[in-house]
Amino acid sequence: MLSGGDTLFTSQVALNALCDHIQEAYHAPIARSCEVIETYFHTHTELPGFPESVSELLPLLFSRLQDECKHLMLKESGIVFPCIRQKALLGETCTVPPAVFEAIKETHQTLINLLQKLRQLLHNYVTQPGWPAEWVGCMQEFFALETSFHRWIYIAQSQLYPRIIKPL
Repeated sequence: MLSGGDTLFTSQVALNALCDHIQEAYHAPIARSCEVIETYFHTHTELPGFPESVSELLPLLFSRLQDECKHLMLKESGIVFPCIRQKALLGETCTVPPAVFEAIKETHQTLINLLQKLRQLLHNYVTQPGWPAEWVGCMQEFFALETSFHRWIYIAQSQLYPRIIKPL
């Protein structure tokens, strides 16, 4: 077991079960975290403990992260996962060209870069005494979001995509 309840998936685990796990353990919680953070940014224009320039930049960076994430989730849940499930019903394996996996890895790297920039601007999510509870909760949500992203990327790159890449 990986900490947090993830099981280490092996080649014996059905690909469709892995798809279900990714959607339940990552897509859904990440979407919820994004909603919480987005709501905070829509209702608060100033961020306690941060200069105005950072208060203006953070929602923009987060919006870009959220857009990249939504597109990737749509690719997985709307294209990759249905292919895997349909082929599994036929006793076959869904395959994707290596270029598709490379494009997904590029998106993963974009997400990682955005997360790193957000972490840097938010001083590693360290909160200060006296900050409003809502802002502290938002910072905690950022930390949870980043953790979920990294776990999702790990599972996708190490367990899912290597099993469905079409050999050249």
